[in-house]
Amino acid sequence: MKGAWLSRAHIHPTRGIRIDAVAVCRGMQSTMYVKLADGVTVEDLRKKLVESYASEPFVRVLEPGVVPHTRHVRGSNFCLMNVFPDRLSNRAIVISVIDNLVKGASGQAMQVGGMAARGFVASA
Repeated sequence: MKGAWLSRAHIHPTRGIRIDAVAVCRGMQSTMYVKLADGVTVEDLRKKLVESYASEPFVRVLEPGVVPHTRHVRGSNFCLMNVFPDRLSNRAIVISVIDNLVKGASGQAMQVGGMAARGFVASA
């Protein structure tokens, strides 16, 4: 389970949701607010994300300070993400974007079907 390291690192997501209406033709952005344990920094969280997703060919943690946008993933199978400091202390903001028409259930079904038919593993 990819998120299990959060609890082991004493990083606990806050309970809440943010819904934004934006003018995009396709794609989905998730904005997550994370409460950090004492002594854990935004950079610690970013390093943990980089480490956790290093072997995932379709997940990329961007360089520090780079904001992911849905236009960067349009027509691709990638998930781009990054971590930013929140204005509140001991909190971080994680932003991720996907093209939900490709990365959604139908795109996944096509990818799995192609893998089964050809006998290979998907890669970037």
